[in-house]
Amino acid sequence: MKRIGVLLHSLTIEYAISIITGISDFFKDKDVKLIISQVKGPNYDIGLYEYQCWTGTSYLFSEQIDGLIVISGSFSTATGTSDINSCLKQFPNKPIVSLSSKLDIPGSSYLHVSTFSAYDTLIKAIKKNTKNPVFAYITSDKIKSQESNERIESFKEALNNNGFKFDENLLFHGNFTQSSAISEFKERVPKRKDLNFNVLFAANDLMAIGAKTYFEEMGVHIPKELKIVGFDNTSHAESVIPKIATIDQFFFEQGIIAAEAILKKINGKNIPEQIKLSAKPVLRESCGYPSTEKKKTRGNQLISNGQLSHFLSKIDTIYNLFDLSKASSTLRHLFYSMPYMMDATGILSIALCFFDNPIILGKQDHFALPDKMSVRMYIDRENDIAEYDTSIKFNPSEKILPEGIMNDERGKYILQSVFSGEKNYGYLICKINNDDYGIYPVFLKIIINAIAQAFEYTETVTENKHLSEENKELIEHNSSLSEQSRTDELTRIMNRRGFLELGQRSIDMALELNTTGIIMFADMDGLKAINDTYGHKMGDAAIKSMASILTQALRANDVVARLGGDEFACIAVGMDMDHVQNVRAKIQSLCLETIEKHKYPFPLSISIGAIVFDKNSPSVKDLLAEADKLLYEEKKQKHKIKTLE
Repeated sequence: MKRIGVLLHSLTIEYAISIITGISDFFKDKDVKLIISQVKGPNYDIGLYEYQCWTGTSYLFSEQIDGLIVISGSFSTATGTSDINSCLKQFPNKPIVSLSSKLDIPGSSYLHVSTFSAYDTLIKAIKKNTKNPVFAYITSDKIKSQESNERIESFKEALNNNGFKFDENLLFHGNFTQSSAISEFKERVPKRKDLNFNVLFAANDLMAIGAKTYFEEMGVHIPKELKIVGFDNTSHAESVIPKIATIDQFFFEQGIIAAEAILKKINGKNIPEQIKLSAKPVLRESCGYPSTEKKKTRGNQLISNGQLSHFLSKIDTIYNLFDLSKASSTLRHLFYSMPYMMDATGILSIALCFFDNPIILGKQDHFALPDKMSVRMYIDRENDIAEYDTSIKFNPSEKILPEGIMNDERGKYILQSVFSGEKNYGYLICKINNDDYGIYPVFLKIIINAIAQAFEYTETVTENKHLSEENKELIEHNSSLSEQSRTDELTRIMNRRGFLELGQRSIDMALELNTTGIIMFADMDGLKAINDTYGHKMGDAAIKSMASILTQALRANDVVARLGGDEFACIAVGMDMDHVQNVRAKIQSLCLETIEKHKYPFPLSISIGAIVFDKNSPSVKDLLAEADKLLYEEKKQKHKIKTLE
């Protein structure tokens, strides 16, 4: 059994999907485990946390992996060859085959697609049917692509071979996207009169289509006034009218060649540093030649009924997958839902591997692969295996999966980092049963989000349980304390010191669980009048009664204290401001009951200032000061009402 990793930017681009299909087609009858990982790029800017995918590079350099195919061309629009080189240099002595960029890795090989002959044939054809051709070229200099630089140099060589000298003023710059081409031409050819060329070559089909869109909107006729040629021969070039002439660099065949080369390298055979393949010109309507393909259009896109049916079935799968993923709360619930998600998406087996603790990873942080992971979940639909929270631990630098998990069966596997925000939990690896590579990133994104949410919910439930038990123990402990330092001697509830200590601790633990709450500062109404009229003994009775009322009005786990004199405070974790009004009403009701019960000859009431605490809140002391301001406002309102009466 040979284990071969495939490193690529994303499975959502046609270029990479076609190559992967060629690779898997070559290996389909061989004893090979193919592990595919889309890793985006370090510091990747698209999406808030997609840079987390880059951690997937680390797993493909496990000692278990025998060789690596790097689809370096897939990184050209985002990361570039330099980042791939830097990454691969950390993991020496691994057989590597690169498509299409030469890597600065000793012993590695790369597939080079020769383009001179294709450019030469196209220029000859255009020369034959164009009066006074003036050639322009849009490259991808904005991202310093090695591939694009090679293409422009081959183009210039072919021009020279046909008796033309390239005008450097007609060199335009994009980044392999339609929008970059449109932006470039808007800036440099803002009006029709500024169009000073009649033939445009582009470094890929998407920029050719961007140019076509821009100039047609300007009123330029393609190909009468402007001939356009792309590069790659993607489906995009066939799906527009007129169809875009292009250069076919044989993506599928590249995959087959790379797969054959890496297998030979693993088996100790000599493979040259450069493996050559020649591109082929494809003449079409955009450069003035009739297209031989049979037209079948709907709107402006080629589509068959079979393709439409397949597309709609995938949309339906995604729709159902969202429902299945939302049906789970904890990891254990997700475990029971996972077989249904696997059946819906064509995943045959899946293993979820977690670090002991999630790793917080910022965009600029370096990822250090831990030496210990555990298999949290393993489901194999083919062999009727379902294991949850296994005790299997392993070193990911040595093995991608431990013994007994997936049993090194040949086939196609996708490895994907599991993350949510800045938290990286580990990775999942799944075996798939079809070649719909482009849809799996969507499936796995939904599944990964469900895993992360279930993990967080599970941890929160566990922590809340611990918090509740700890708070209960603390309350019971404090209720039995006899020392004056933490207990109020008169009321037997906490005093100021006890409140500040336990209160701060309760807030800190709540915020660790991303929970907010309420802190209240309270002041008895009219205690001085009670003392002056009925004596301090009756005043003390009123204070003791108020302590009892507050304790009854609040919940068992809320922290209640007498700060001194007629001042009280409490902390209620998880309570919101809407509930404070209910607490006020309950206190008022208990006050009336207490007056009746003890036959007090005076009114009993309390004023409260309440504020929410959250992760941005200061210390308990500062929070009390803020609540005191609100308490003062309530006192003023009560005084105003009393005066009016």
